[in-house]
Amino acid sequence: MGELSLGGARSARVWANCVALSLALAALIGCAGPLPKTPATPPASGADLEYRAELIARAAEMRLWERHYWHVLLHYGEDLFTGYTSEADGPGFFLAPAGRTDPRAELKATIAGFFSEAIIEPGKQTAQCTLIARYHWLDGQLGFDRARMPEHPCERYWAWRGALDPGSVTLIYASYYFNNPSSMFGHTLLRIDKRGRAEEQRLLDYTVTYGAVVPEDEGGLLWALNGLVGGYDGYFTVLPYYIKVKEYSDFESRDLWEYRLDFNDAELDRLMRHLWEMGSTYFNYYFFKENCSYHLLSLLEAARPELDLRSRFLAWTLPTATVDQVLRVPGLVESVTYRPSRGSVIRWRLDELTPDRREMVFALAADSGEQEGEPFQALPVAGQAAVLDTAIDLHQFELAGQKEPPPEQKAELRRLLLARSRLGFRQVSEERPPRPAPLEAGHGSSRLFLGGGGDNENRTYYELGFQPAFHDLMAREDGYAPNSQILGITSRLRYETEVDEVRVEQFDLINIVSLFPLGAISKQFSWRARAGWERSRDLGCEACAPFVLDGGIGLTLESHWLSRETFFILLEPELQVEGLFDRGYRVGAGGTIGILFEITAAYRIALTATQRAFFAGHEDTVVESGAVRQRLSLSQNFDLRLDWKRVEDYREATLGLSWFF
Repeated sequence: MGELSLGGARSARVWANCVALSLALAALIGCAGPLPKTPATPPASGADLEYRAELIARAAEMRLWERHYWHVLLHYGEDLFTGYTSEADGPGFFLAPAGRTDPRAELKATIAGFFSEAIIEPGKQTAQCTLIARYHWLDGQLGFDRARMPEHPCERYWAWRGALDPGSVTLIYASYYFNNPSSMFGHTLLRIDKRGRAEEQRLLDYTVTYGAVVPEDEGGLLWALNGLVGGYDGYFTVLPYYIKVKEYSDFESRDLWEYRLDFNDAELDRLMRHLWEMGSTYFNYYFFKENCSYHLLSLLEAARPELDLRSRFLAWTLPTATVDQVLRVPGLVESVTYRPSRGSVIRWRLDELTPDRREMVFALAADSGEQEGEPFQALPVAGQAAVLDTAIDLHQFELAGQKEPPPEQKAELRRLLLARSRLGFRQVSEERPPRPAPLEAGHGSSRLFLGGGGDNENRTYYELGFQPAFHDLMAREDGYAPNSQILGITSRLRYETEVDEVRVEQFDLINIVSLFPLGAISKQFSWRARAGWERSRDLGCEACAPFVLDGGIGLTLESHWLSRETFFILLEPELQVEGLFDRGYRVGAGGTIGILFEITAAYRIALTATQRAFFAGHEDTVVESGAVRQRLSLSQNFDLRLDWKRVEDYREATLGLSWFF
């Protein structure tokens, strides 16, 4: 739910600030070294001090510290008991000692700062130029008399602003990347579209992104813990769009969705001024809440003050949900563009080819000399072009993932490119895969489940389930990554009529499944991870729900014999903790085999079989289980589910309705 930048803690932090403020203009703002001294504005005269007091008094009379836009600019949020606290954590963002929690004191100190020649870190500028969004807004409210206060030209800001020269702004969503936990929910960024630039040149524009700076020697459990509790500093950075496209589309095979926003010139000016101010601070980065998407919304609110985009995100912020929130604002999204990743293009091109031509693609990608063979030479020119284009794409995709590709692979690619150029065949129009279902076509990110059922001893029960986020393996996949599951803090309560009791059937802290079908461009392992509590049916204890920590790694294959079939096998270690066990725990390992049948987009069936052998703690236990699960989508946000499962001699069947919201 955000991008975690890597680098040395100190150097990465300096780099983030420099890039955020300067783009390619680093030398102008001091990232390349000390700035030359410029003549100082004369000290404030008595009349200036009198005017300063007058402005502070007028601001107090107007109670400007209570205005909504002042809270937006300072990122103030209302506390439950103590008033207000800003989400900004960098000390250079506040001029008053208590400015982070006292909007009134910060307003007074800000006005006073506009009369000062003091230099503010890290941009090494005066308050007028560091806090240029506040200066402009307060000028609009109070009508500054320039003759009675020092005026600083802020050349650095205007050079930066002129280099970007925004004509519009685009919200960009990068789809999921399951190899990096920080990107499993997708990622959002903004693109500043330069005025007058042709659409086919948008790769030259600059993007605004927010992410945490992580020391390169930190990872694993420490990295996850710091991301959860705000242990890293998050910064806004500005980078060319082509760099992000290369990272997302070429290296990580993530599709991009571009949402052009309908902002006028005044709104763009407000956005740019606020973005500039963000270079003077950082935010504590929280993976689930104050992440990449959450803070990008604050830029949009600064551009158009009447927008209320962040208020619904109280406990967690999902990138897809923020895009949905933007789409809900009437008229805010002007147009939508789908930019398929290189991996998506290759998969589509392979699907368009006949089986024999697909074999030629793989042969050519492995050995360019295959172009001299009779099967390839027998193809018409258009067919040769299609095979070569796909082989070149496949070869480039493989090279993109290597830091230093071997010279022989580069030579192979060059021979393929030369062969393609000799054909002299040009497509009439650019080939692009069809646009998949957009994000807004997907179900809501939270799910409520109501159902009931019975077991093999004729006992009935009713069940209530709640899934706050995000997507489960059985749900409809429109707008989501296929064969994936990301669930957090999921609960199922069961009322059992025979004993007249409500029991916790399952409570998961996290439950992730990612099934990657092996193919020409996907050679990674499938995996799963879960931590939570679940009632155990093999212990002879009806109310026992051990804590379970398990995972798995394995392989997935996909076919299209009927519609779409996904076959997977996972090897799975498991730890269970429960007082009923000998020594209070048991450790085991086993595996799961399964098949997902996508009969239609609305109807899915999953068959799984699992066996575990526990060999430590509570030993000499073998547990066999299996399940048949079915989902029938009734609409975008409603589906019907029928589940049957077995654990040893226990059987149960549950029928229920899911509502996504």
